Amino acid sequence: MRRKFGITPVLAGILGLTLCGMSHAATVTVNLGSAAGADVYGPLTTDPAGIPPSGLSAGSATELSPVPTGWPTASTDTNLGSAVWITNPTLPPDTTSTSYSLFEDSFIPPCTASTMAGTLTTSANNSEMIYLNNVGVNAGGSAPSEADVTFTPIQGVNTLGFDVTTNGVTTTNPVGLIYNAVLTYTVPNVVWRPPLNTGRRILKYGSTLPIKFQLRTDAGRFLKTPQEVNLIITGPSGELVGFSSGAGLKFARGNGQYLAVFHSKQYSMAAGVNYAINVVDSCSGTVLGTFPFQVTQPPTPHHHGKK
Repeated sequence: MRRKFGITPVLAGILGLTLCGMSHAATVTVNLGSAAGADVYGPLTTDPAGIPPSGLSAGSATELSPVPTGWPTASTDTNLGSAVWITNPTLPPDTTSTSYSLFEDSFIPPCTASTMAGTLTTSANNSEMIYLNNVGVNAGGSAPSEADVTFTPIQGVNTLGFDVTTNGVTTTNPVGLIYNAVLTYTVPNVVWRPPLNTGRRILKYGSTLPIKFQLRTDAGRFLKTPQEVNLIITGPSGELVGFSSGAGLKFARGNGQYLAVFHSKQYSMAAGVNYAINVVDSCSGTVLGTFPFQVTQPPTPHHHGKK
């Protein structure tokens, strides 16, 4: 299965931190391998490099865990995750001593990410070739040894491919792979502009709030080109309203400022409840910055009867 990213789960996991006004670190480390056994699959019918090995067919392989005997284990190498263990690999017709199984996994860094770098740790039975976006990167580790390989992700969808070969194919010597990918990248900081930069956390219910912000790098440079971000206002039940480019979120190229207008009277809101304004990377759902606020008590309707 391919890794999927959604805005809602990311917000749900981070709101407990951001409601306290906590700012986000600009340098992010993401571990993609803690559940490798759930994310890698095989064999495939297409080689990661686009050229199928001789005679390869999909077959009816069986995937098993845990980590095979003698391989790196979670107790000593917690970054590696579990193994995918193909017990009945399909044999190419031209040999009975070698089988190829092809594995792949995909990930999406934030669109706003820069200075991206990756480190991949692998171990495979018996040997492997690693591909990033269909281009060979390097040979990986052969069981039970590990190998560390560096790679540079691109913006958008990235696919890691593993071309694994096993020798002396039997049900007791199947194809296997364990891996871990660690990504590091930098995302911009959110700088709130008036009226939010005053730190005022109470909004008069029924009022209109202009939401202005800029994106700034760690070096202090404001980004003057539009980034792929959304603005999402959330409450206890999840998303209240969202703004995106062309749908309520404007961008000024002169100073790199974003603007959205929130009309609170259009939404059912309660006093004493935590709400949050979130700037979210539109590709990965990564929350770049959060502004928490509450609203005053909505006015009580007045009913005028006849005397």
